[in-house]
Amino acid sequence: MPVPNQSLTPYELVELHELLSMEVMEMKKLRSSSTTLPEGSQLASYIDDVVKTKEQHIGELKQFISSGVLQ
Repeated sequence: MPVPNQSLTPYELVELHELLSMEVMEMKKLRSSSTTLPEGSQLASYIDDVVKTKEQHIGELKQFISSGVLQ
């Protein structure tokens, strides 16, 4: 658990930005690839599950950023 009023180092900010960017790009790629698959296939279902997980990760990162740790 982060200590209140603790800020991140510049290196940690870069890593956080890269992690967030990577999650968003992976989610976009998965969404675009799932449009070519037949609906109801096992692969399409798996991709949907992975996209939901990516959305959760992005939400958690956003929550972390807005929690005040970066202020």
